[in-house]
Amino acid sequence: ESYNAITYNQNLDSFVSGGNNGRLTFWDSATGECTGRSGCTPSMIYTLSCNTVPSMIVAGGTGGSLDCFIDRVKASNFTT
Repeated sequence: ESYNAITYNQNLDSFVSGGNNGRLTFWDSATGECTGRSGCTPSMIYTLSCNTVPSMIVAGGTGGSLDCFIDRVKASNFTT
């Protein structure tokens, strides 16, 4: 598993990473342990962005699409 992007989500108190496997991985900021994964539409993730209210994460990558997650759950997909 290789990681292309990582960000910190304050609401979840987790680091969020994405890479060549097309999944978001959530990491506990205190222990560094993986706390969960969520699948993405892009098969490779190159960029991540977080907003704290609500706990929103946007992931972008291959295929011209963006996935929007709220509290680790995929809420929508935007394609070009």
